[in-house]
Amino acid sequence: ETTAGVYAQYTYKPSELLTVMPGLRCDHSSRYGSFITPRLHIKYTPWKVLTLRASAGKGYRTPHALAENINLLACGRKVEIEDKLQQEEAWNMGVSAGFTPQVGSRTLEVNIEYYYTDFIHQLLINVDGAKGAHTLMFQNLQGKSYSHTLQLDATYLFFEGFTATGAFRLNDVKCTYDG
Repeated sequence: ETTAGVYAQYTYKPSELLTVMPGLRCDHSSRYGSFITPRLHIKYTPWKVLTLRASAGKGYRTPHALAENINLLACGRKVEIEDKLQQEEAWNMGVSAGFTPQVGSRTLEVNIEYYYTDFIHQLLINVDGAKGAHTLMFQNLQGKSYSHTLQLDATYLFFEGFTATGAFRLNDVKCTYDG
């Protein structure tokens, strides 16, 4: 596969507090034809210690079933790859906030973010499918697939050479297999 493309992005900064960056990418793949990828990023900093961000866009990815999953070949299962695997395609959107208050003489960095991905086309690795436990199927998504990701993290430099970071992440990922 060869892919040629062009990308344009515009940075609009009406004030020191707000930045808006829309972008558009146009590509042509020798395997999948032409496609357009829009995106939008917004950053708002109402105070020096708080930054809010939002983003949305579409993404495409060419899957390489065996190269990306070479470890699965050691399982001894029969491998079947569906004819004409589709290019992966998804809509992504999310929001995040960064808070950097002074705690003592140092800065505490606190971040919270939420992202959602809605797959239109996706390569699935079906290990428990209709073909039985002895078959490993690489197939196109037939149904819904999405993910919700929420993360909270905090970082603090206690003294030179000792930084502590704590994080919590929640993933809610769902996909349709065999209907």
